[in-house]
Amino acid sequence: MIARTFLTAGLAFTLVASFTPGAASPAAATAATASGAPEAPGQAVGEVVVPGGIRFISNAAGLRLVSMQSDAASGDFLNELASFLSAPTVLDYSERVGRMVEELRALQSFLAELDQRHGGVVPRLADRGSAAYVRATELLEFLGFRVLDDTDRIQLQRRVGDRHARQRQMLGYMGVSVPLQSRLWAAGEPVVLNVQDERVPILFGAEAWTTQVFESDLGDDTLFDAIIDDARTRRVLAGYAALDRPTREWLFAEVGLRPLYRNPDVADGFLDLAPYLRVVDGALHLPGGDRDAWQAILDPWDDAADLIAAL
Repeated sequence: MIARTFLTAGLAFTLVASFTPGAASPAAATAATASGAPEAPGQAVGEVVVPGGIRFISNAAGLRLVSMQSDAASGDFLNELASFLSAPTVLDYSERVGRMVEELRALQSFLAELDQRHGGVVPRLADRGSAAYVRATELLEFLGFRVLDDTDRIQLQRRVGDRHARQRQMLGYMGVSVPLQSRLWAAGEPVVLNVQDERVPILFGAEAWTTQVFESDLGDDTLFDAIIDDARTRRVLAGYAALDRPTREWLFAEVGLRPLYRNPDVADGFLDLAPYLRVVDGALHLPGGDRDAWQAILDPWDDAADLIAAL
């Protein structure tokens, strides 16, 4: 269920104050069923909730999805994000995404507090001294604006500070033009801001990652955070995403996730090696295709997990 808080007259927001993990958003449901085809093995829909949705996280990461408008965009999102965040860069984009998610959740939590303090009150800057005015000023101050009302015209002054800068950056990632919207708020024009979490698929399903990698019963709304916070997880996911479907299915059945994840060097090597791995007729073909040459170089291996670790 998506709860919306409306702020009209002085300003009008439409905000998601809460999200029930059991219910998929309309956008996510559409993306999940658009193809009409049955799910392929190894392509199970996971219960991963993306805070703020695909566009918000993509903007926060500086990621430009190749096919943002296609039906497959949500299905490929975590793969593309993991690959993007695993690439060597000067900036730590995963840290930036994490900070923006914290700001987004702080906003959602603050909205819930406003609902408790001012239940049923429609915030409006036009009614000075009223509960509606108090609620409006509290929200604007949370977003980093000081309301100046000692003249005949309401003015908004930006507060200076790292947190306030991140909050305004968060609004920008949500598609809000802060300069424009601040003028509209001060002028009393209605403004609609839509913040909506979104469900996206993850390779092999969420349960495989929670049990084999994190070994913890993570909720569907915390798995995204765990992936963003863990570089090894992102590398294993990006490595599997780089494989063709037959190779991915075979390798997951033979190796799974845990052997690739538990050793940082193996996780790094798997990401580099994955584009060169292929399974043909149920057998893993090594880079270059000369198995005898590889056997002369490497120690004997008993299974695919040992082989990948050795490579």
